[in-house]
Amino acid sequence: MNADAGEPWIPDFEDNSPWRWEWIQDDEAFHYDVSNAAHKVKDVNDFRTKLALRREKRLQ
Repeated sequence: MNADAGEPWIPDFEDNSPWRWEWIQDDEAFHYDVSNAAHKVKDVNDFRTKLALRREKRLQ
């Protein structure tokens, strides 16, 4: 990437550990969970809490 050329930064999801997470569901289900939580939250902390609760439900 060349920041001076105005090219967008594209994270390396394979090798850049801060951008990785444990996959527990397919893309469509993940999108549904995130979208559903995002429409019902008051702030970022509420969003993270709702996602964590949904994750636990899916794991069960």
